[in-house]
Amino acid sequence: MNLIMRMKGGEYVKKIDPLVFGAWVREKRKLARLTQEELAKGARITRFQLIRIENGESKTTRETASAIADALREDEGEALRLAGYDGEPLPSYDVRLARRLEPLMMQVPPDRRSAIEDAIEHVARAMVGAATV
Repeated sequence: MNLIMRMKGGEYVKKIDPLVFGAWVREKRKLARLTQEELAKGARITRFQLIRIENGESKTTRETASAIADALREDEGEALRLAGYDGEPLPSYDVRLARRLEPLMMQVPPDRRSAIEDAIEHVARAMVGAATV
């Protein structure tokens, strides 16, 4: 999962990279043997909008993510989560860490950020797991 941490209302929140949702949509569409035109029609969006979503070029609204999941006959909760609509405030130690890492992450080439973000998320999950044991 590609984790992006951004400020929202003075707090860092978890957001999902639009590429993740787009890749999920493309994979599920192909498994359902639907064309882009067919899925777009079923989700009540334009084919152009679907192409932008699949390519990760467009942040998806909650309503559109839900409509796509419905048209694909997939779990709406999973679609919403992948589209970034489960962003809860991070614990305070994550906020401090995110603030320290953000300037460093901007220096990392975009094609390498994903692996680093995945590693950070893995460590953060381990820290949360250790704190709850």
